[in-house]
Amino acid sequence: MNQLCPGCHTKEETFCHVIQCTHPTTASHRDSALNTLTKTLQHIGTPKPILQDILSEFKLWLQSTTTASSLLVGSLKGPDILLSATFYEQYHEIGWYKLYLGRISSKWASMATPYDTSLDGDLWASHFISTLWIFLCSMWSHRNSIVHEETTRSAANSLLAHLHRQVQTHYDNFHQDPGYVLPCHIHLFQSRSLSQCLSSPPYSIHCWLRSVDVARISLHLHIHQRQELASLFFSSQNNASDS
Repeated sequence: MNQLCPGCHTKEETFCHVIQCTHPTTASHRDSALNTLTKTLQHIGTPKPILQDILSEFKLWLQSTTTASSLLVGSLKGPDILLSATFYEQYHEIGWYKLYLGRISSKWASMATPYDTSLDGDLWASHFISTLWIFLCSMWSHRNSIVHEETTRSAANSLLAHLHRQVQTHYDNFHQDPGYVLPCHIHLFQSRSLSQCLSSPPYSIHCWLRSVDVARISLHLHIHQRQELASLFFSSQNNASDS
C-alpha cells in the first residue's frame, strides 16, 4: 500500500505531514486556512501579543520537520512571562503538533486574561480550540480532495484504456476480415483511421463502439435471414423433386 503523501509524493503521509506538506497546492490552501484562522482569532478577542506569537510559532513549526526550540516571547515582565511559560510547556511538554489537535496547555486560559481583564480566559480557550479544529479539518479536507481527484483520474484513465482496447480489436478484426460488417457499415472503419478514432474524445469513442455493435448485430441478422431463406428454398426444391 502506498503510504506517500498524495500531494508531494516524496514524504510518508503522517497526520503531521498533512499540515506541513510543502506541495504548492497544499501550501496555498494552508496560507488561506491560516488567514481564516487569524481572522477568527481576532474575532474571538485574542490579545495582540498572543496572536502575533501564535502565528510566529505556526510559521516556525510549518517550516521545520524537526522540533525547534520555543520562542522566548517578549520580555519576562508582567503577562509576557506567562506567555513564555505557556509556549514553552506547549512546545516541550505537550508538543506543538498536539496544539492543532486541540490538546492545549491549561496555561492558555490563565495566560490570556492578564492581557485583557474583560476576557473570559476559559471561554477564549474553548474558542481557540474550536478555531484550531476548523483549521485542521480544512487541511484534512484538502488532502481528501487530492486523493479523490487522483482516484477519479485513475478511474477515467482505466476506462479510456478499456475503450481503446475495444477500438483496436474492432479495427484488427475488420482488416483481417472484410466481411466483418455489412457493406453499408464499412464507412465506420474507412471514414477515419485507427489513430484518428483513438484520439477522439471518450464520448465520441463510446458512440463509435455502439455503432459498431449495431453493425455487428445487423450482420448476424442478415446472415440468419439468408440462412432461413436458403433453408426454405432448398426445402421447396427437395419437395418438388420428390413429387
